[in-house]
Amino acid sequence: MKYTAYIVLDGVYQPFEFETDGNPIEYLWTRFGMDTYIDKLVSEDDGDTK
Repeated sequence: MKYTAYIVLDGVYQPFEFETDGNPIEYLWTRFGMDTYIDKLVSEDDGDTK
């Protein structure tokens, strides 16, 4: 599935688009670290906001 995460990275609030078949939160934590603040996660496939 395609997602857009709104995260704070290096003190900057920014969108990050990505694709994963797994858990999107685990994907973000693996990529950026567990201390990354995830403000919003939007599924581009169905428009769901998490």
